[in-house]
Amino acid sequence: MTDWQAWSEQAWRRHSAAAVSCDQTLTQLAFRSAQAFPDRVAVRIDGVALTHGELDRAAAAVAADLDVRAGDRVLLAGPSTVDFVVAYLGILRAGGVVVLANPAHTAAELAHLVADSGATHAFASAEVAERLPDLPVTLLDPDRRNRNPIASPVAVPSDPDAVALLAYTSGTTGKPKGVPLTHRNLVASISAAMAAWRFTADDVLVHALPLFHQHGLGGIHATLIAGSTAVMLSRFSPTELAKAAAGATALFAVPTMYERLCEAGQSLPGLRLCVCGSAPLSPALAERTAKLLGQLPLVRYGTTESGLDVSNPLDDPRPDTVGIPLPGVSCRLSADGEIQLRGPQVFRGYWQNEEATAEAFTADGWFRTGDLGRLDDGHLVIAGRIKELIITGGLNVYPREVELALEAHPAVAEAAVAGVPDERWGEQVTGFVVVRDEVSEDELIDHLRSRLTAYKCPKRIYRLSALPRNHMGKVVRGSLTPALAAVHRARDTAHLGAFVEVVDGVGHGVPLAVKDLVDVAGQTVRNGTPGLGHRTATEDAEVFARLRESGYVAIGRTRVPELAWSTLTPGCRNPWDPARTPGGSSGGSAVAVATGVVTAAIGTDTGGSIRIPAALCGVAGLRPTHGVLPMRGITALSPSMDTVGPIALTAAECLRLYEIMGGAVEPVSDVDGLRVGWPVDLWDGKAEPEVHRLVEDAADVLRAAGVEILEVSLPVARRFARGAAYATMLVESARLWWEASQQVPDGLGSHTTSLLRTGSQLSTSDFANARRQAADVRSEVDGVLGTVAALLLPTVPAVAAPSAAATIRLGDRDEAVESAYFRLTAMASTTGHPALSVPAGLTIDGLPVGAQLVGGRRQEARLCQLGTIIEAGPSAQALAVARRRLAK
Repeated sequence: MTDWQAWSEQAWRRHSAAAVSCDQTLTQLAFRSAQAFPDRVAVRIDGVALTHGELDRAAAAVAADLDVRAGDRVLLAGPSTVDFVVAYLGILRAGGVVVLANPAHTAAELAHLVADSGATHAFASAEVAERLPDLPVTLLDPDRRNRNPIASPVAVPSDPDAVALLAYTSGTTGKPKGVPLTHRNLVASISAAMAAWRFTADDVLVHALPLFHQHGLGGIHATLIAGSTAVMLSRFSPTELAKAAAGATALFAVPTMYERLCEAGQSLPGLRLCVCGSAPLSPALAERTAKLLGQLPLVRYGTTESGLDVSNPLDDPRPDTVGIPLPGVSCRLSADGEIQLRGPQVFRGYWQNEEATAEAFTADGWFRTGDLGRLDDGHLVIAGRIKELIITGGLNVYPREVELALEAHPAVAEAAVAGVPDERWGEQVTGFVVVRDEVSEDELIDHLRSRLTAYKCPKRIYRLSALPRNHMGKVVRGSLTPALAAVHRARDTAHLGAFVEVVDGVGHGVPLAVKDLVDVAGQTVRNGTPGLGHRTATEDAEVFARLRESGYVAIGRTRVPELAWSTLTPGCRNPWDPARTPGGSSGGSAVAVATGVVTAAIGTDTGGSIRIPAALCGVAGLRPTHGVLPMRGITALSPSMDTVGPIALTAAECLRLYEIMGGAVEPVSDVDGLRVGWPVDLWDGKAEPEVHRLVEDAADVLRAAGVEILEVSLPVARRFARGAAYATMLVESARLWWEASQQVPDGLGSHTTSLLRTGSQLSTSDFANARRQAADVRSEVDGVLGTVAALLLPTVPAVAAPSAAATIRLGDRDEAVESAYFRLTAMASTTGHPALSVPAGLTIDGLPVGAQLVGGRRQEARLCQLGTIIEAGPSAQALAVARRRLAK
């Protein structure tokens, strides 16, 4: 059993032989430095400098002007400037308590700090002052330094146990809690580090850390106590930091800053000390930094409540630990590995929060950090936060262990790991990486399996362009969700135009893309138009409400042509060849799935608008039986044909989403002996040879599974399906939108306006004739489906056309692109039968082809069963492998 006190005291001696005193206030020590070094520069921030003497006089002037009593709280919020430092020291000089606030806080966040702290006054920049609640505010004004000279010295507070600072925790698991820190706490914390790091009056510290956080403010404390110089930047830039560091001896920074320095190749010669804290430093980054700066960063550890507690020794730093306890700090590990602390640097309890205080301390008075640790050859290693511990299948996984294993892969720049809720495992270990080189998810998982026990390995690893971090570079683990990864991926693929809007802050859930016809509460529905039909949804469409209840979140709205009146999606590019169209009108949804932004999306299908883009983008798309899924909350185009449905990577996923959205899924029997119709007369001589070949491959796969492929004939559908569907859409869309379009000038483009005008001019007899033809087609298809379980045909008779093309060559003639795309999907649209498109394979030019299955009413399960068999065939599998490259 470890003798924790003995270990701590041995560490003190390893750091320093000098005793650490904390019996004076920070203001007393600053005043002492002003007397000893009046003409030495104390702080220089962005080129503006004050000597220790000038800083003392300016702070005394603030104290003299400030109408506060000892213990009054004064909010301080603004950018890092010398005026911030003057106000900070002046508030302390007056006996006040500084309430630190992030200047980026919203008005609501600032109001919480003011109300919770009981602040009676504020020092703030003009920008922050506009967001503050009603209380007296003194602006952080550079001119104040030259006003109100002090005729006689202002008394310096001398009680080291008086509260100096009211810091607030980051609030990642609830409202931020106030942490009262006394002068003794502050002095003990930085003085112990100064002794360990041999920090003296001759040092020149450089950093670009914010002063509203204790890491940056600690550098000011060290400077005030030592009588040394601090050179700072209000904003971090590798090149500007290098300029500011000329003549400096010490650097305070966080890992992201060291990463940026390495990326820029910006060395900082002359430094004797480089301190790293506030977030974990990976061994790979430590190694790169050591090569650049000529020394390992000195990693240290602390908390808001206890200041600086543990540091690597100056003479022998290690990159893989946070070191050993600083002088005066007692540290121990509980039976379950929690790091616990005691010493003069530890606070006494949360501000006006007895319950939180009781939870924060053990029965024998040790502060419970909530961090998990272990010893490695006498050094403390941080394993993670207790609240971040992942419990998967009843087994504990420490995120940091998995992160280090991920970061050991040469393609991974940085990694974070979190637990995502999972019905089977409780939590699923999930990785998030920023990569420097191309690497697949499977490669990373294989890499981890060679280093970690299986249960520790992530089930999924998502790529991000950057990890979510707070102002001090700490990963905000609560933001690590598949939805966050999807948002980043959507932005990375913005050049393909899949989305008209990507939604920030969607939180936890399975990411879903939503066609911009579907209502999502609080989001703007644009319907693809410049203005007609725009609205802000007040509630979810019924199908999305069901998906939301099942754990899905909408990460963005996908691009759609005006009112969905097209088999193209203008502004959207095909991910297999960006010079080609992805089809429409659910083109944005299909692109979002094909590129791996999401695994599923909501589309709508009137004349083929789910199936066409699914086929051309190499994914699966299901048009359910007409009328089975509710259309409430979805913009209508042609109600007798409109259907909402899923687009996903596989037929099985389409069926699962269909069921969640409200569709009934009945059990299906084995396919052995099943008959599937082959209506070749629908496309004979009217399909590109490569399309015909790949759909025949799909038929062969079904045959191999025991399905009989039977040639059938559909002459009525061949002759009338497209015309009946087109006429119906013209008339019904005009009934819905023609008059409205006349009331909204420039609400539609000329092409859609022309279609609505044409529809408004068709006669009642024209419409009735179209409906009779549709009934005839339906009767014919019903008859054939009485003899076979489904029909197999191409989804689209051609591959994706170049975006600039007006026609496609089919057989012996050219056909308009939109008409050609619509040729083979119109039948199911006219009859209301369910239809599924699944990937059949790739042409020799590497473009996807879709196989379409049409079945009897409410036979979605049978269609998806057949589609799954096709997806397992060699041609479809080759497409699936190639599709994974689109998601890189």
